[in-house]
Amino acid sequence: MLFAAVGTAVLGLFGAASITLTLETQKSQILVGEPVKLISTWSSQSQQHVPLDAAWLWIDDGTGYQRHRESSIGVENGISVGLISPGEPLKLTHLVAVSGQLASNGRRDFRFAWPTPGTYRVKLQFRDVESNAVVLSVSAPQGSNAELLTQQLQLRPEFLTEWATLEDVDIAALGTILDRYRGSPYLYRPQLLYWKRKIKEATWAFGASGGPSRGESALDADLGRVLADIEAADWTGSAFDEDRLLLIAETRKAWGRGPAAVETYREIVEKYPDSPVGQYAREALALSGDRTPPRVTVLATPVSLWPPNHKLVPIKVTVQASDDTDPHPTVKLVSITCDDACDPALDIVGANYGTNDGQFEVRSERKGMSSSGRTYTITYSAEDASGNKSTATTTVTVPHDQGKN
Repeated sequence: MLFAAVGTAVLGLFGAASITLTLETQKSQILVGEPVKLISTWSSQSQQHVPLDAAWLWIDDGTGYQRHRESSIGVENGISVGLISPGEPLKLTHLVAVSGQLASNGRRDFRFAWPTPGTYRVKLQFRDVESNAVVLSVSAPQGSNAELLTQQLQLRPEFLTEWATLEDVDIAALGTILDRYRGSPYLYRPQLLYWKRKIKEATWAFGASGGPSRGESALDADLGRVLADIEAADWTGSAFDEDRLLLIAETRKAWGRGPAAVETYREIVEKYPDSPVGQYAREALALSGDRTPPRVTVLATPVSLWPPNHKLVPIKVTVQASDDTDPHPTVKLVSITCDDACDPALDIVGANYGTNDGQFEVRSERKGMSSSGRTYTITYSAEDASGNKSTATTTVTVPHDQGKN
């Protein structure tokens, strides 16, 4: 769980006791100056609040670790405090490309994190706790990537940071760069800067930055065009696609398009359920006011087994789940139980619990000691992206007898 602010009473609870840090990356072979997305996982056996500005990334270029020259780990969206709970680790994203520490003259001293080819190691430190080291193999760019780095980005390294102050001429230059070098691994941050500026331009006329007010339909049209362009843009691979979707969701939320924002948050959770952005989107959904669990119905075929010949019989279960806001609730097989002194290990075969498994086998057998025979009770759950859950059951019976004709 993430927090944007915290009171002083909670600060006294901060600590690093029993915290375990792990660091990973989706891409270990990169180019000089290429933005890299690192994911840290914070685990603890006790509930702890952690001030994220006390965590730092360290980079070793072969001559020893040096602290990445940032004010902190640079968690976006204004997040400053994380909550770690037992069984619920905290995941954070760290985008590393160019540092920009403020110099004494008030200007930023921009430096590439990996300015030359070689092997680099990166670790995360929170007080006296250190993560494992992620190893990055950095090579020199070739062709158009080399041209982009040497003729554009090395001259304007702020294009690879979140601190760039862009004039209209810079936006035009970024647009040209994005068109000319489409698909380059360098373009994640330039695209983010470019589209944030386009969103600002589209919303300025509706009250942002003191602009004049216009009608709602005009906002839908102007902002809709920008968001459609973002949805169609190539954001240099799946590692950054989740950030593109988050920008769309946050923009819709900020401008009163709640239902559309919820749909985008759900898309993020569905595509990237275990990523930090997916975690953030799930929390945003939980705060969206959705408290209604999905509707779920379950039907097994066949519903009755005869004769009781001790053989395993294939069962097929049809599960229908729907939700007011989540178009694809997560369905899982929770349990299969049986009475009549059955042995689940022998009489229930092939069931994959915790998945949407709808095919398995049960034994057509009953002891004959009960007039009702044997009953297999099959339970499924359906959970929406906001964490609301419901269950439903169906039964398969092995009757005591077939009755009289």
